[in-house]
Amino acid sequence: MSRAKHDEVKTFAHGTHTLVKIIEYSLPVIVGGLEIRELIHQEGIERLPEAVAHAIANPDLSTVLWKTALVIYFFSWVLGADSDTEMQADVYLAAPHGGRLAKKDAGVILGIAVGFAVLCIVSDSYRGFALALTVFWAGNVAAWRYMVRALKAAIRQSYVKYGKAGEYIDMERVRVVERYVDGGWQWWRFAVGGALVLGLDALVFFADLPPAYAQGAIFFFVMFVEAWIWIMRARTKLALSVLNDLSERYGEKLAASRA
Repeated sequence: MSRAKHDEVKTFAHGTHTLVKIIEYSLPVIVGGLEIRELIHQEGIERLPEAVAHAIANPDLSTVLWKTALVIYFFSWVLGADSDTEMQADVYLAAPHGGRLAKKDAGVILGIAVGFAVLCIVSDSYRGFALALTVFWAGNVAAWRYMVRALKAAIRQSYVKYGKAGEYIDMERVRVVERYVDGGWQWWRFAVGGALVLGLDALVFFADLPPAYAQGAIFFFVMFVEAWIWIMRARTKLALSVLNDLSERYGEKLAASRA
């Protein structure tokens, strides 16, 4: 791989990592600021320290499980985005847009962050949260399809370059990552997740679901869809680890046999 191509992939990965880190640190601050603003509105700024201390010491037990699920969801996405970026940067020989993080790329990532912010803001209403979660899940599907289209050229170029160099194990590494990014399991995950979200909507809007059951349904949704993607992520990394081991064992022998 040429140094230019190496730098191209590194630049794109660095831009993605940086944007995700900005979201990771800024979104909790923004949401926390909105919570404090609400406390100031309710209690007055002079009683803010007392109100914050009371809120910490006496959490609203009716929403603990629900908000815990939201925190897990957010950090699962942040850590997963970093992990996927690193994994793909290690495999690809090309990056979208010549290594630049385009405005559309940044817009998609920021759109997901805004979706998380909305989920936090409406987390005092089960119906509002259910509706926001439905829109957020649909946005995730759209963001995934955009990412797949953006990566197609990079994947194709990587196949070609590895093939010309006779690096067939590395071609298989690209194939493994491609199955992770655009495999059939992704469609199943989004379809099942969508069915769960619509089921939650039906229960919240039409069945007058008790708060405890609504919390449980939200928590189950988050744990189910996030466990699914982390299992597939771990499976992909295991396959790459095996291929890396094979490459180290037999790569030099193959190179010597072609010499």
